[in-house]
Amino acid sequence: AQAVELGNAAGFGPEPFASIASLEVRVRLEPLLRKKVEADTIVVKGLTLNLSRNAQGVGNWEDLGKGGQIPPNLPNPRDTQENVPPPGTDEGASAIMAAVVFQGIEVEDGIIRWNDARSGEPIRLEKLGLVVGRFVPGMPMALEMHTEVLRTQPDLAATVSLKGLATVDLVQGKINTALESMRVALADSTGKADGMTLSMMGDLSVNLADMGLALTMEKVEFNGSESALNGMTVQSDF
Repeated sequence: AQAVELGNAAGFGPEPFASIASLEVRVRLEPLLRKKVEADTIVVKGLTLNLSRNAQGVGNWEDLGKGGQIPPNLPNPRDTQENVPPPGTDEGASAIMAAVVFQGIEVEDGIIRWNDARSGEPIRLEKLGLVVGRFVPGMPMALEMHTEVLRTQPDLAATVSLKGLATVDLVQGKINTALESMRVALADSTGKADGMTLSMMGDLSVNLADMGLALTMEKVEFNGSESALNGMTVQSDF
């Protein structure tokens, strides 16, 4: 597929929520007879993802996967006897995803833009590369990622790379990753990417409801050049 776009939620501007330059995917036919979807490695090129949260704290991703709402004064047709699904029938986005198996996912040259109206601090991830191994919901999958992180208020530039095992929990709405390695290299005052380097192991959790991140660090190593450390202030809040 070429030039695929997904429209944004109402009130979040004219830019699409997501767009891709090209998408390559091949679905295997035999599993379809068993109501399963198995695909070879999906290759996504030129992904652009625009994530936004308004002043009320509502994100433009929150309506994804939601069905239509039933007015409170009307009976829900799903509650009527004739609409009760037979035993074993799956409903909802979680049930659909549970029947999907990918042999792998690759993202090339991606961009993620994050805008939070409450903080007013936009962040961009550029040159995003992502490689995910066999994807089965609820099962660990190999994950490798590298990207450049840019922030303007205050100025910040960094390269981030990580490798680990990720698990998608559709019930809890989380992605949990056991990090085998994670490296963050901050740019120094001259813009070079050899200013300060932070390497670690640990666990990274992403809450899909609010895009919140939780990072537990282990075996942390910090290295900095003299020019990068000169005048640096470190502050920690616990």
